[in-house]
Amino acid sequence: MTSTAPVVLDFRIHEATVLAGLVSELIEVVGAPELPDDDPLAAFEATSSLRPLRRDDPVINRLFPSAYADEDLDAEYRRLTQADARLSRDHDARLVLDDLHGALGGALRVRLADDHIDPWLRTLNALRVAIAARLGVVDDETAERLEEVGPEDPDLPVVAAYHWLGYLLEVILDRL
Repeated sequence: MTSTAPVVLDFRIHEATVLAGLVSELIEVVGAPELPDDDPLAAFEATSSLRPLRRDDPVINRLFPSAYADEDLDAEYRRLTQADARLSRDHDARLVLDDLHGALGGALRVRLADDHIDPWLRTLNALRVAIAARLGVVDDETAERLEEVGPEDPDLPVVAAYHWLGYLLEVILDRL
């Protein structure tokens, strides 16, 4: 995606803090190692020793869905692709976190470079997917429940974050 004008996001301090917290949680869930830039062998060892993802976690299943119904084929697919998928999600999330940390030290204005736009979109979408999984949203019918959450519902803050992340995605796309 190429933008014609810079995408600028303005955050309040609490918004940037919440988003940084969510992105940090995503990094923890993905569980990819930090790779050394200068040692290909160490990078290979780090990726080959990734801890397995918990398949009983609905967030993991939504972020890294099965490719095959057959368990053996799916296991082989995961073996071949999951390290790269996890490293890619981790890289995107760390880039977003770096951009936010830069904003936290300044005017809370994030100016997205062209090569940061796609990682931001992917990370914000991954956060929405993760929240939807935690809330049990699997289709349009269960998504409608999010519109009915009242002020006394304990899920209200999570639902608000879900909608706010959607708003951020819309803002970025509109500015493109």
